[in-house]
Amino acid sequence: MKQLLFLTILLTAISCQFQDTGVFTINGTGLEKFNGDSIKIYMPDTTSGRGHFTEQALISNGAFTINGDVENPRLVYLSIYDKEGIYKGWKFEMILEDSTIDIAFADKKEDAVLQGGLYHTIIIDDVKSNPELKAAKAELMSYMTMLQSEGDENPSDAEMQNYKELANKYQQLEKDTYQAIYSKHSDPVARLFAYKKMRSYDNWENDLAQLEKETGAIDELLLLKHTIVSAEKAKANKVEITVGDQVKDFTAKDLNDKEFHLKEVLAQNKFVLVEFWASWCGPCRAEIPHMKEAHKHFHDKGFEIVAFTLDHNRKSWQKASTEEAIPWVNVSDLKAYKSPVVQMYGVKGVPANYLVDSSGKIIAMHLRGAALDKKLKELLD
Repeated sequence: MKQLLFLTILLTAISCQFQDTGVFTINGTGLEKFNGDSIKIYMPDTTSGRGHFTEQALISNGAFTINGDVENPRLVYLSIYDKEGIYKGWKFEMILEDSTIDIAFADKKEDAVLQGGLYHTIIIDDVKSNPELKAAKAELMSYMTMLQSEGDENPSDAEMQNYKELANKYQQLEKDTYQAIYSKHSDPVARLFAYKKMRSYDNWENDLAQLEKETGAIDELLLLKHTIVSAEKAKANKVEITVGDQVKDFTAKDLNDKEFHLKEVLAQNKFVLVEFWASWCGPCRAEIPHMKEAHKHFHDKGFEIVAFTLDHNRKSWQKASTEEAIPWVNVSDLKAYKSPVVQMYGVKGVPANYLVDSSGKIIAMHLRGAALDKKLKELLD
């Protein structure tokens, strides 16, 4: 009985060990190009697929200081927004904890030097500096640069196979590195963060139960549990759309609140490209000038584009649409990845598109650059 009482007290002590509220200070330098903008802490919610902003600060003379409270270590993102509240396409992953954290930023965010964060050092900096992992990443990035320098919109099957092998090699080494931390580290919170970074959870119920005994039900564990359960549900309800399927009809509004029905656009054209994009997506924005040329050339021949943005901020969508002078149907429901439209198309990332004929049949998918031109010439010229 005494042993049982002692064990209960011990487990309670462990559970409470990581629950005390701590105070953090983040000092950042090297952000001169963002003077006048605001830097915000974006914290994922523990019971939803979204998140919320906590503390923020104005960037002045390239520097900022943010003070606040944190109950237990959390993986968060520093994000930069302009005076109008529009996301600047800049975010930095870090682990927030009870500490004074100094960050010296460089031109590339990945070259930032962070001091003062125990868990950030273990989970992010030490892994990033692992020699074997660095070499694998350098090899992968070098191959990507080579492919881009060739100017070929459609790499060969052999090139794509080489790329996949290099990417798989890097991902496996990264997983192995986090697996080693999870298996061997003495700090249970470090082990929890490492487990989260492994991104594959064959025995997650038992693993999380053991971690909860060691750390208590801290926020990061609750978030991970929610993420895994949601992923399992999504896997069970996974939507697969392929060439030959009938396109899913949807209704959405443009920036003027005019409602569009996809089936009506299909009825008015021979072919429609259903394009999923976002203001913050660099590859999406880079493709728009080429799409505008295709739209200009083929529009009068029966070609239209219906773009659905995964933005959740109307101002960001508005600004990007104005900057790009988008001439086609441009709609959204501002629910991002939670959008029923996005989910029924099985969109896991952007850009993504589907070329559809007037009957609603998908005849091609994910056409970019020259591949889009080639297909439209084949169909309409």
